[in-house]
Amino acid sequence: MKALLTFKHYLLIGIIILMINHLNRANAATITSKASGSWSAPATWVGNVVPVITDDVFVDGLIVLDGNFTCHNLTINFGTGRLTVNPGTALTINVLNNNRILEIISNNAGSGSVIFNSVTGSGTVYFERYMGGTVNGTLMSHLIASPVSDCEFISFLDNINGNGKTIELRYEGTMFSFGIDLENTNRWDYSFRSDKVGISGVIALGKGYSVALKADTKIRIR
Repeated sequence: MKALLTFKHYLLIGIIILMINHLNRANAATITSKASGSWSAPATWVGNVVPVITDDVFVDGLIVLDGNFTCHNLTINFGTGRLTVNPGTALTINVLNNNRILEIISNNAGSGSVIFNSVTGSGTVYFERYMGGTVNGTLMSHLIASPVSDCEFISFLDNINGNGKTIELRYEGTMFSFGIDLENTNRWDYSFRSDKVGISGVIALGKGYSVALKADTKIRIR
């Protein structure tokens, strides 16, 4: 006959789990970057030790994530702290304390990933979304929407460098058009163009817009 687990058994199991967690945190270290570089490179970190799952990490300078990594807590420091998450890489953490810049990059192969339980700090997060322009010479269209309120159409037209816009289509000279579905009839009015003719007003929150592109480009959200 199989024995039934009693309250004492569950209590003992709980105590063992707590002890294991305590031992893991007891072995935790504080790892700080000493120079800009790749996350996976020992020379990037004080003590030449790459962070592991139990470590609390502090980022100074530009650190580039170049693989899939896990740490306990991550702090991006004031001043020069910056973490770039490359396409195809992933970072899993408990608490993100962002005091400067976190950027998640996208290209035609995919996007980077950051997973966390909670976030603090007043830093900036940039998230890119790659969009293809043409396939075999055929113009590509994408359906996009604004994830924030009060975003003006003109915000999509300026380069990201130093202008403080919230959302930007980093077209870098590429011609594109915004299309609006006229009364839900699937007839698209491409009246918002990259020559800035007809660009005015605020993008409706949650409303989809068709974007026609003639070259590869990105949406960059901050």
